[in-house]
Amino acid sequence: MASDSPGRDNLEDSLSIALEIRCLRNEVNALRTEVREFREELMGRVDALEVRVTTVEEKIEQTVSPRLAELETTVGELKLQLNEREQESLLNDVQVSGVPETKGENTTQLLNVLAIKLGVSLDERDVVFVRRVGNVLRDRVEGEDASRHRIIVARLARRTTRDSILNAARVRRNLCTADIELPGASQRIYVNERLTKSNRQLFYMTRQAATRCGWKYSWTRDGRILARKEEGKSVVQVRMQSDIERFFPVK
Repeated sequence: MASDSPGRDNLEDSLSIALEIRCLRNEVNALRTEVREFREELMGRVDALEVRVTTVEEKIEQTVSPRLAELETTVGELKLQLNEREQESLLNDVQVSGVPETKGENTTQLLNVLAIKLGVSLDERDVVFVRRVGNVLRDRVEGEDASRHRIIVARLARRTTRDSILNAARVRRNLCTADIELPGASQRIYVNERLTKSNRQLFYMTRQAATRCGWKYSWTRDGRILARKEEGKSVVQVRMQSDIERFFPVK
């Protein structure tokens, strides 16, 4: 009997180890199943969250974007209206550029001499004020010559007087500093209606675009920026930068 005991013990030990291994395998399989189910549940939650995020983003896009676009349009219209109101306040003004600035000069006398050369008679009651304006470094508009002297601005009491000066200046386009007996090398004098800074910039951009696209005419009238491709074609008005992109598309 004693000789059978070690074999029986070994068999029992083997069975015990086999049962433990089976139990471990079962636990591992159960753990794998649990992990797989957890992973599937987690991925399902992630997918659901992504769907919710997408839904929220779409709602924001549908509600906020139109409002933002509407606000941008409103702001643009308000800026345009403010610029137009400012331009209206300048409708009695003319600006003179190309006249050298000297210390102690009398701008009122310069205007009177210029008007006489243009064939326009000015009474002191016709002029509200005359002065140099702007700063070359601070107020220069892109495309303008920074070396030029500050412009002379004159406000007339009546629109008809302003129009007379502008019409006479259009007829006599070659007026220069020698004509009003200013010292130094003779240079061209330009007499134009006065524009707001925004309109000056817009007019410069319009001239550049018109030249690029082969349009013959671009000018201003009563603060409005106008252009025409050639004789017989319709006149267009440029009120904002988007008009330039519309009338003069880049090819």
